Amino acid sequence: MTRVAVEHLEFFSSIDEIALAERELIENLAWPHATAVLNADDKRVANFADVARGRVITFGASPRADFRAEKIEERGIEGAAFDFVSPTGRVRLESPLIGRHNVMNAVAALTAASVWGIGAEEARRVFPTLKPADKRGEVVRYEGGFSVINDSYNSSPTALNALVQLLASTPGYQRRILASGEMLELGDSSAELHRECGRAAAATRKIDWIFGVQGHAADLIRGAVEAGFPQERTQFFENSTEAAQFLEKFVTRGDLLLLKGSRGTKMEKVLEVIDAHRRRAEAKPPLETIEAGRREHD
Repeated sequence: MTRVAVEHLEFFSSIDEIALAERELIENLAWPHATAVLNADDKRVANFADVARGRVITFGASPRADFRAEKIEERGIEGAAFDFVSPTGRVRLESPLIGRHNVMNAVAALTAASVWGIGAEEARRVFPTLKPADKRGEVVRYEGGFSVINDSYNSSPTALNALVQLLASTPGYQRRILASGEMLELGDSSAELHRECGRAAAATRKIDWIFGVQGHAADLIRGAVEAGFPQERTQFFENSTEAAQFLEKFVTRGDLLLLKGSRGTKMEKVLEVIDAHRRRAEAKPPLETIEAGRREHD
């Protein structure tokens, strides 16, 4: 039976040490009957090929990748479209999952699936029906005319910055609101990393309100204000319960609210309180959502 290992590293404070540990997964595969699927965009991961003793295939956005995404079109909360380029050709694929990271996840999955002969034709049928995992990029629409991006499962500077860019680039909303819980386990650099994220949010010039929840999230607000964001459009809460009570009354028609934070901040409480007082809108069928996004960008 063919074994497949897919390696794709994200942000870690000691990423080189993590990479060395992850490399052991490749070294210990059941060679020569295994296949290693490696991220060509990450030099550390790509170098895992040096310890492989069998077939290696790569994915990414780099021209070096065997399977790659090109001409990525991010559609804000309506998902994304991209050219999937593989040894068998090029095809345009669409997905309702939000963010560039989910495009790369899709390419990684297709690369691994190619081992069993699964490819773009299957993806065309399946991708439009995909739904995000719990608290990971869920888009919740309400009858009151506002929407919430619930990405409260966890957070890191890289992930937060990516979601802030998505929030800023989503058209069709009057106010774009960031509610960021503290990012935990960042070590001695935590305060500065939070300030950097605040400065990045301010630099978009498309975020209308910034709320910080717990601990070093106050530094995120501080960084945003230092970068020119209006202090009167910020507020800090000691915990997510306080934030939830405020935000449930604050959100209104035309708002897009992003909830982000580490597990320990429990930012999902904000959504729970909103759900207790507001009615969710009926979800759009996935294909309808994608077609609406296409018309808006044509």
